[in-house]
Amino acid sequence: MRKKTKEIVYELNAQGKSRKEIAQIIGITEDSVRYHLRNKKKNHQKICEKKMVVEKLKAQGKTIQEIVEVTGYNKSTVRYHYFYGQIKKDQGSNADRHLCKTCKWRDEKSGSIWCDYYWKTKKSRPCEAENCSVYEKGDPDLVKVEE
Repeated sequence: MRKKTKEIVYELNAQGKSRKEIAQIIGITEDSVRYHLRNKKKNHQKICEKKMVVEKLKAQGKTIQEIVEVTGYNKSTVRYHYFYGQIKKDQGSNADRHLCKTCKWRDEKSGSIWCDYYWKTKKSRPCEAENCSVYEKGDPDLVKVEE
């Protein structure tokens, strides 16, 4: 899997490279490097702070609307942390998409592991791919397993 630019910037920065060196290695401007390094701590701290506040108020029995009124956070932000804040995407039974590789709902045209459940059934999939509950084994002759 290809790394994102910001991840590469963080790694090179951790290795002690200067902004100029990082920019030359990746092929971006020094301003872009500065942007990634400046926003790393700022965004992570804000997210963690909001998550902790929402979880604390949730533990006190507050509803989403009450938390929005108390904190002034956006309702979608509160809802996200209220329901999904403590769940990590890589913890589901299908987190590595191993089921997707043999599923009959798999996108056969592109050979990818993207789910075509909606397009084939015209129903929303009732789950995230990481916790798939609609898996059905496909025809082995039609399924191309990725290597």
